[in-house]
Amino acid sequence: MKKLFNFAPLACALVGLGLLASCGGNPENTKETVKPVDPVPTESVDPNTTVEAKNFTFEAEYTNLDGVFGGGISGAQAGTGMIVDAPEASNQLAVGYLHKKGVKLTFKITAAEDCSAKMVLTLGNELGAMKFNSTTYKISVNNNALNYKEFTVKKNSLQVGTEFLDYEISPDIQLTKGENIITFETGDNDYCNNGSGGPIFDCLKLTTATDLTWIPLEDNI
Repeated sequence: MKKLFNFAPLACALVGLGLLASCGGNPENTKETVKPVDPVPTESVDPNTTVEAKNFTFEAEYTNLDGVFGGGISGAQAGTGMIVDAPEASNQLAVGYLHKKGVKLTFKITAAEDCSAKMVLTLGNELGAMKFNSTTYKISVNNNALNYKEFTVKKNSLQVGTEFLDYEISPDIQLTKGENIITFETGDNDYCNNGSGGPIFDCLKLTTATDLTWIPLEDNI
């Protein structure tokens, strides 16, 4: 009888040489090649990116003038009677009769977030050059007096009360999220008949990256 040749030892030897995938072993022991996974792309943020500032204009004639009593050069007015025609103003109207110590204009402005804002006042002048500072013309934000850099309201070069110029207030003001109260008060000076005088107030301009809103009292006019 012929002796059968046993191939098993040879096959197992070939496995050791890497010529066969297995030698009767468990297929779970075989190694699988894992394909690398590409990383998920992430959006990069430029640290130098700045939020664009927005400009907001608030007309003085739309503020609440109830209970406000003002003085003029030779007369007086109260409430909406202080609103004067001003063809050169931004809305062809402005608030005059601010020649009285203690008379105030109040703006209620709502900010979407805490923010810093650049303030510009658009003012006219019927009295001649007036130097405004924290004593002669008081500005406050949320009951905090603003110690701002002095500026001079120029005398009109056109007909009395018709020229309005922008005056930037320095430093910037700080607004808080929610309602903010900004007041302008004629202070202690001698610009009108040796008594206190104020400007003709066209509008308040604020520049900030945060949204600002208010409720203009358009029924005033």
